[in-house]
Amino acid sequence: MENKFFLTASMITILFLCSSCASHFGVENRAGMVPDDFGQTEAAIAHAEQSQGSQYCPDKIAQAKDLARQGAEVYWSGHNTESSSRLAEARRLAEEAERCGPAAAAAPPVPEAAREPIPAAEPAPAPKPIPEPPPVPVRVKAPREPIPAAEPTPERLVYSRATPAIRRQITPEEIRVISDRHSKELKSANYDFHFNNAMKYDKVNNERQEPTLKISLKRSFDGNVIVTGNEGEIVGKVKVGNLVEASLVSDGFNIELLYPKESDGRQVLSTDHDLDWRWSISPKTSGTLPLNLYIKDIVVLDGDKPIFQTITSLHRIVNVRATVGTEIDIATTFLDKLKQLVVSIKGLIVAMIALGGVVIYKKRKK
Repeated sequence: MENKFFLTASMITILFLCSSCASHFGVENRAGMVPDDFGQTEAAIAHAEQSQGSQYCPDKIAQAKDLARQGAEVYWSGHNTESSSRLAEARRLAEEAERCGPAAAAAPPVPEAAREPIPAAEPAPAPKPIPEPPPVPVRVKAPREPIPAAEPTPERLVYSRATPAIRRQITPEEIRVISDRHSKELKSANYDFHFNNAMKYDKVNNERQEPTLKISLKRSFDGNVIVTGNEGEIVGKVKVGNLVEASLVSDGFNIELLYPKESDGRQVLSTDHDLDWRWSISPKTSGTLPLNLYIKDIVVLDGDKPIFQTITSLHRIVNVRATVGTEIDIATTFLDKLKQLVVSIKGLIVAMIALGGVVIYKKRKK
C-alpha cells in the first residue's frame, strides 16, 4: 500500500513537471493545430538566418521575424486573412535577405557637412633644392618554373562550378536555360529519413539526436510514414538532378551538419552508391518543435561568371516532442529523494521491530 501511494505521487509530479506548451514566433499557441503558413514562415526565416545573406541584410531578417510575430497575434485574434498577408510578407523579406550580397548591404554615401571656407595661407618661401639620392641597385629574382595544377575529378569539377564566389542578378534568358536544364537532368530517386519524434536532452551529459537521410537511385525503401515508439521514419520518392543538397532547418533546435562537412551538404548523384547525410540536433526549449527537411537541386549555368540556382524538390515537416535537461534533472532528483525516504522509513521500521523484540525477550527472561 505504501509503495503504491509513493508511485502514484511520483507519476503525478513527473507529468506536472514535464508539461509544456508550444509557441510560434514568441506567441503562445491557443490551439493544438496551426496553419501551414506558420511552418513555412518559420522555415523561410530559419533558412535565411543560416544563409550567407544574413551577414549583409540582418535588418530584413529582423523585419521578417516582427511581421511573423504580428501574423501569429492577428491569427489568434480571429483575422485569418490579415494573418496570411503578414506571414507572406515575412517570407518574402526572408527570401530577399537570403539573396543579399555585399552590393545590397552597401550603405548610401553620407553627404559631407558644409564647411566654412578657410582663408588662404601666406605664401611660403621657396624651398632649397635637395640633392637626389644615389640609385639603389635592384635585385632581380630568377624565374621559377610554374607548378602544374592537379586535374580535378568529375565530382570536384561539378561542385567547384556550383559554388561561385560572386552572386549576380539572373537574367530572364538565364532563368529559361536553368529551367530547361533542370527538367532534362531530373531523375526519380528514393529517400529514407530517420528521426526520433520524442527526445530528452540532458545538457550535462550533452545527449543529442542524430537524424539521418539516404537518397538512392537503385535501392527501394518501402512504406511512407512509419513510427515505432520514439523512432520515426519517412520514406518516399523525390525527383532530383545531378547535384543534390539536403538540410535541416528549425528555430527550436541547435543543428550541426556532421556529414558531409567538406561540401556543405552538397553531393553528386551517382548510380554507384547512395547519398548519405547525418546531423546532430539538440532542442533549445521543451515542447512540440517543428523540424523542416529540405532536399534541393543545384542547377549550374556556365558563362563569364558561373552562377547556380537552387530549386526545392522536397519539403517535409516533422514534429518532435522535446524535453530539456532542466525538467529531467528535477524529476530525477525528486525520484531519488523519494527512494531515499522510502528506504529510510523501512530501515526505521526494522530497527523499531528489532528493539521491541529485545525488550520483550528481556521481560520474559525476568
